[in-house]
Amino acid sequence: MPSATAQPPAAPPALSADRLVDLYHQMWRIRLLETSVVDLYQKGLVRGSAHPYSICENNLWALSTPTSVALSVPDVALRGPGFGMPGVVVDGHDVCAVYGAVAAPVARARAGAGPSLLECKSYRFHTHSAFATREPRPTDEIATWKARDPISLLGTALVDRGVARDALAAAEADERALLEDAVSFAIAAPAADPAESLTDVFSPALPRAEATA
Repeated sequence: MPSATAQPPAAPPALSADRLVDLYHQMWRIRLLETSVVDLYQKGLVRGSAHPYSICENNLWALSTPTSVALSVPDVALRGPGFGMPGVVVDGHDVCAVYGAVAAPVARARAGAGPSLLECKSYRFHTHSAFATREPRPTDEIATWKARDPISLLGTALVDRGVARDALAAAEADERALLEDAVSFAIAAPAADPAESLTDVFSPALPRAEATA
């Protein structure tokens, strides 16, 4: 039976500076998308919810309860073996560690061996709900995690590798401009035809004989 294991942080993949800059762009895009969705939701311009992640991003808290209290196990990844898949825990604020940890699950899936459960230990820098009236998390805990902002950590690593700070500032500016253009386009777009509201939501109805076969 596969078991949950901690991803060794001592062997990050050898990524080029160009590849890391590309990841820096993507991280800013995700950060800005999330904050923009919250802002638009609060203004009543977006209905429902959105989240751009497909792995377990464990930010350690529910609305007001820490996972250390809510879960019977220290890691969500320990749930994987119960579903017949390996579980891996990785530092979600270390982009190189996450990049490296994804390699084995991807190879496993492509080989037809099934899914894996990759848990990225992370932290959210804002409240759980756009309408939360108070912050239940300790102030010092929030400050400790903000000091490990994954974008800032990657930016520092890139500067250490010779990437100019101006290039990082330009990357952030490019992503902000891209998102602002997308938001402006969406707000200015005409409202969708209500008749299309269920398009691509449900599969076409099957004849009864096919549906029960």
